Formats: sequence, structure tokens, C-alpha cells
Amino acid sequence: MKNAKKSMFITTILMVAVLIVAVSTATFAWYTATTAATATDATLVAADSKAANVAIGWTDNATTNTIALNSQDGIAPMVPATAVTAGMAYDALAFKTSTIDTYNKFGAVTDATPWTVVNADPAATGFYVINHNVN
Repeated sequence: MKNAKKSMFITTILMVAVLIVAVSTATFAWYTATTAATATDATLVAADSKAANVAIGWTDNATTNTIALNSQDGIAPMVPATAVTAGMAYDALAFKTSTIDTYNKFGAVTDATPWTVVNADPAATGFYVINHNVN
């Protein structure tokens, strides 16, 4: 009986040692296989909420939630060439733009003319985003 207990104790110790080795090896293999993260798709979803009561329009009292933008020129991304300060006149800003190729490399940086809105009302060169929510 003593030999059986001693044998079971030794067997238990060996099984625990094998378990530790197996878990350590599996963890190391998993860690080395997943050190690089990749993503192939991304989806952005904006929630539509009637409770927000946000409007967009050509006047400061608009209640619509869509506007149509028309342009005589193509739309290009651009950034101000200098830092914008409070009270700076819009026509004092200079803008820069650049093209991007199929390899995600930027081309030459050039001067850009800001895009202006062409609306049925020639005086409307901007639009308003209004929060009608009283809260």
C-alpha cells in the first residue's frame, strides 16, 4: 500500500510537470505567432438620432438635415499654409494641396484655391450646422 501511494504521488508530480511544460510551450507558440496585428477592412457607422435635432442648411434658421453641394471645380484636400489665429480673415489664408498616387505616396505640394459653394443663391458661400436641441 505504501508503494502504491508513493507511486501515485510521483505520477502526480510528473503529470503536473508535463502540464506546466505543455502550457508554457503552447503559450510561447501562440505569442510568437501573434506578434503582428493586421486589418483588412474597417467600417465607420454614424448613428442617426432624431433626438439630437441637428440641422444643416444654407441659412442660420435651417431645419433640413441634408444639403447638396455643387462645385465648378474638383474638390481637393487642402490645409492652411500657416497657423490659423482667432479673427484671421478668410481671404488672408493661403492653402496647400498635394496629389497621392496608387502607392500612397504624396506628389509635389502646390498652392490651392479654397473650394467655394455654388448654390442657387449666389450670395450663399457657406452653410450652417445648427443644434436645435434646447437641452
